[in-house]
Amino acid sequence: MDNTVEITWKDDTSFTAHVTASDTTKKEADKATLDKIRKNKKVPGFRAGKIPDHIIISKFKEEFESDSLYNLIELCVDDVEKNSGKRIYRIKKVENTVKKGDGIGFDLQCIVFPYIKIEKLKDAIIKENIPLIEDSEIDEKILSVRRAFAVFEDKNDEVAVIGDKINTDYEVWMNGNPSGTEKDFAFILGIDPIDKDIQKSMLEQKIYKGAEIKSTKIFNSEDSGDVMQGNDIPMDFIFSIKKVEKAILPPLDAELVKRYNPELTPSVEALKEFFRKEMEKEIRRKSLVNEVNSTMAKIEQNTRIFIADEYIEDKINQLLQGEKDTSNLDEEQKKKLKESIESNEKSSLVMNEMYRMLHEFNKGEDFVASFYEYTKDQYGKEDADYLIQLYRGVASGEKLSDYDRNALGHISAYFHNERLLKYFDSMEQVKKGKKISLADLEKMNPAPENDLNI
Repeated sequence: MDNTVEITWKDDTSFTAHVTASDTTKKEADKATLDKIRKNKKVPGFRAGKIPDHIIISKFKEEFESDSLYNLIELCVDDVEKNSGKRIYRIKKVENTVKKGDGIGFDLQCIVFPYIKIEKLKDAIIKENIPLIEDSEIDEKILSVRRAFAVFEDKNDEVAVIGDKINTDYEVWMNGNPSGTEKDFAFILGIDPIDKDIQKSMLEQKIYKGAEIKSTKIFNSEDSGDVMQGNDIPMDFIFSIKKVEKAILPPLDAELVKRYNPELTPSVEALKEFFRKEMEKEIRRKSLVNEVNSTMAKIEQNTRIFIADEYIEDKINQLLQGEKDTSNLDEEQKKKLKESIESNEKSSLVMNEMYRMLHEFNKGEDFVASFYEYTKDQYGKEDADYLIQLYRGVASGEKLSDYDRNALGHISAYFHNERLLKYFDSMEQVKKGKKISLADLEKMNPAPENDLNI
């Protein structure tokens, strides 16, 4: 639009834009203003929407000049942001408005959105660890397959051991008061992911048909949320054992492999190799989570954030939700809120910058096709087809269930980690790591325990 812009920075987060808007821009702003006033105003003697320009300018002079200047600024904002290289958070003041030839000049006092400067990206190193898989772990996977195809026979009055199926009714008592019941609850003792403390307590007692077993679980504030108001609450589980069944495991042979996965060569060695590869993938995924998190933390340490006081003030007031303003906070409270806001903004901006760099690095790539190939390699074609369907659903504005949204989010994050590894490798910032096992990785990132369904 032939507008000219000169930028004078006042400090790291604010500048003055000296703008000269062209005659073309001025006419466009005037036209938009005239059309708006013509649509919303009535003047005796003229039909609706047919008021002449000169009548509007003379009759609604103050409104016309004010709105036209506002529209003019809106038309020039893109040029200001392009010249400053920053997004405008707020225009604090418009001043020095003067006629310049056929155009108009004015100064904009601007505050910018927070931005960052990554100073030592080369210091960030990702380690590519080597999966360490013991034969005993493969044997455990094989045992899980045999258990999945086990048949069960009644043990009558025999005492249960790990691997037996238990069928029980149970009652729950909270603080000595009845809280719920469950009928015909079935689980594999020592195998199914029910609450570990309760299962350990049951195993310490004799479990047999007709037995009544009591197990107590203490729920603290972290377990129970707001309901318990921070108190430790004892919950008693009283189990009435109805049946104990012994697992009869099928033999480990080609027929079992065929039943488990018809796509595999029906041999025990093929099954072992399948589990080895699956565990290698899992170890790589989980290892990269730790490595990428560590790398991102290093990048954040080497990143400066530039954030305006006005932006922080607005964020604090939003957090307070109108209950009080910053004048009611003491200096320590203000300091903590400011640090929290700066930290959150920095993390978000660093992540966005890394996504931008990845996008630039993978320019021309078919993202959906790459994501599909990754998920197919990691989880198989059936899961990949389902996940890509979810991805396209999200892209078209569909609402997903919590389960689907979490699944897609986790796998997208794994895919992002692989892309980040490839990006750092291109800059020779990937180093050979150590041998690491799945057990060691899970100690670093313990999975949440599953409780009984009560």
